Amino acid sequence: MKKEVTKRNAIISLFKFIFSIVIVIYHGKKLVGINKFEIATLGYFCVDFFFIVSGYYFYKNILKLNEKKDLDIYKENVKMIITKLKRFLPYTIISGLLAIILFYIMKELKITNALMSIFNLFLIDMVGLKGYTINGPIWYISSMLIIFFILCPIIYKLKDKYIYYICPLIIMFGLGYMYNKYSTLNLHRSKWNGFLFSGTIKALVEINIGILLYNISNKIKEVLNKKNNIIMYLLNIAYILGYIFILLFMLFYKKSGVLDYFVLLVISITLLLNFSDEIFSIKLDSKFTRYLEKISLPIFVNHFMFLNYFYYIGKRYTMDFYKYLILYVSCTIVFSIIEQFIIDLLKSRKVIKEYGYEKK
Repeated sequence: MKKEVTKRNAIISLFKFIFSIVIVIYHGKKLVGINKFEIATLGYFCVDFFFIVSGYYFYKNILKLNEKKDLDIYKENVKMIITKLKRFLPYTIISGLLAIILFYIMKELKITNALMSIFNLFLIDMVGLKGYTINGPIWYISSMLIIFFILCPIIYKLKDKYIYYICPLIIMFGLGYMYNKYSTLNLHRSKWNGFLFSGTIKALVEINIGILLYNISNKIKEVLNKKNNIIMYLLNIAYILGYIFILLFMLFYKKSGVLDYFVLLVISITLLLNFSDEIFSIKLDSKFTRYLEKISLPIFVNHFMFLNYFYYIGKRYTMDFYKYLILYVSCTIVFSIIEQFIIDLLKSRKVIKEYGYEKK
């Protein structure tokens, strides 16, 4: 029997891909070249989007655990992290090893740095083991996994106590702490407060925003199911406009600062309305949108390797900045598509070998 395919939110899938490309362009500011210009100066907001979305689906998965009997949540938590590591590590290890080999040959990397990059490649650097950062942007994955591992047993044990009390407290005081401690939401591994990197604090707060949005969106769905379609269409228009605003703001606004917290509010409201929609987003679900979502991960993981490569090339050979930018983005996308194809092929062959049929 064929397993029924769960419908996905196609708009979320689409913007995962779009925002992964925006991150690639955002980091392109490191490139050198003639007639250099800046675009997507505030592309770091894509990480806020990813953290909130991750929190939403993380909480949804925890709720499914309540259906299991005699569950050892601590063992289940370890299994969950191992499953997620199996998903991420093939990409981080491939990208990291290729970068190490390439930059060592180019004499841009020392052996000691290559050895110390192990913490980064295996996604444990955000606990404080900074080592050498061979792939900077994957701090996001490391912080996300750390927060998931901490929160899963707590949420499972406390249930409603967490969502109605602890979650809002973390959001309120977490945002207050960040607002007063840091001048922007452009937080990653750059600041250590004695216990955590600023990026991990950001992960904690924004994952909890996603958890809160899950519960609020379900309440909205209950109300909307009793209303006519006009309200649903207005809701669709509202969150599409929200995404357009976020995208244009990231691409063309130049100044970071306290206004970041207003944008975070817009991102949260946009996602809330999007998560509350079960008509437009679900109808758009297709193999194409799912594929775009799938390759957003390798694009995100791989781009830093190509960024550094073309940065080093740019220091040696003079060329227009826009040409380096096009080469960098294009190589990232093409390599990621090929890599994903090979990984999918290997996975399908493994399934056939183990079970005697191709998994649908």
